[in-house]
Amino acid sequence: MEGNGLGDALSICDLYICSLYNLYTSIIMAYNQPGYIPRRKRPLGITLVAVLQLLGSLIMILAGITIVFGSALVEIDYGMTYGVFLFLFGLIGLFVAIALFSGKSWAWYLILIFTLLSLISDIMSIVIGGPVSIISLVIHLVILYYLFRPNVKRFFGI
Repeated sequence: MEGNGLGDALSICDLYICSLYNLYTSIIMAYNQPGYIPRRKRPLGITLVAVLQLLGSLIMILAGITIVFGSALVEIDYGMTYGVFLFLFGLIGLFVAIALFSGKSWAWYLILIFTLLSLISDIMSIVIGGPVSIISLVIHLVILYYLFRPNVKRFFGI
């Protein structure tokens, strides 16, 4: 018994449509589940903050290494300690930058703390007489505002 060409084509279409419908309903059902977390797209501003954090951390690491080896050459005691602290803070900043790229919630809290500390430092510098710190203050205020945007908090799961 030979198959009907039109009937075979319709059954293939039915199968395809049923498959699409099943895929659609499974996606909708999964999306409506309480524990479902859709893949988040990283906001552009977070990418910029993470790149700035990465660059600043690399500079701190290089500066720390330079100060440690430079102070060893000229025998400055406090230089070694300062260099080690710079190096360690650079490493911490490097881990935070990587976590910012991946949207770890703890990175959001750490960058918030870093930004608040930078704001305090900027205000103290302005009070002492460093007008250049006004630019840094504005940048940190923008970052602080941006961290509390709904899409940014959603990216970090906060």
